[in-house]
Amino acid sequence: MPTLGRRRKCCACGDVINPGDEVFRFRRYRHAKSCIEEDIHGEHVPLAPHFTCEECSDLISAVEDLGMCYSLGEPIKDQIAEYMEAVKAYEKYIKKHPEKADRWVVDDFIGTVDDE
Repeated sequence: MPTLGRRRKCCACGDVINPGDEVFRFRRYRHAKSCIEEDIHGEHVPLAPHFTCEECSDLISAVEDLGMCYSLGEPIKDQIAEYMEAVKAYEKYIKKHPEKADRWVVDDFIGTVDDE
């Protein structure tokens, strides 16, 4: 992992990252908005990179290994907690309805509330 040269905020948790700390660097782009931008930069215009602290970087790496989607704009710990709640709801549902196991996946349970 690269190290940081100046202080920045982690884009995943908001903690301050000090110089010399190891970080993940996320290169960001947007689509060109005009013909002039496209002539200069091509189809994708580079934006300032985002950085994550070492703790969030480790979590993001683990999440990517699982194939889970995530958003850099939200705290990664909250996203993992929401995903784990969905896994529990999925497992509970499948125990009650094993015949429906092939029709449902964990992602179908994200954002559901268990009232029991």
